[in-house]
Amino acid sequence: MTGFHLSASVVSPQQTAQGKSNTFNVAVTFDRRRITSCNCTCASRAFWCAHVVAVCLYRIHQVLIDISTFLLEKKGKFNFLFLDSRIW
Repeated sequence: MTGFHLSASVVSPQQTAQGKSNTFNVAVTFDRRRITSCNCTCASRAFWCAHVVAVCLYRIHQVLIDISTFLLEKKGKFNFLFLDSRIW
């Protein structure tokens, strides 16, 4: 099996506000930048329920934050190197 597996427990914001604690377990498998399978413990019959979509969007958002943080950390170093090389 190639690709990677993503799993999470999802709690709806409306449910937490109402005091209910209904947690859904989500599992998504990716291969070559495509979703190959997904499962959720909710009662939805849709192939991609809202919980699966939420987990995927959360993962994408986290990757973008990681990339942005990395680039911002490196930007300061690159600017320093660029300014240093212009002086000489």
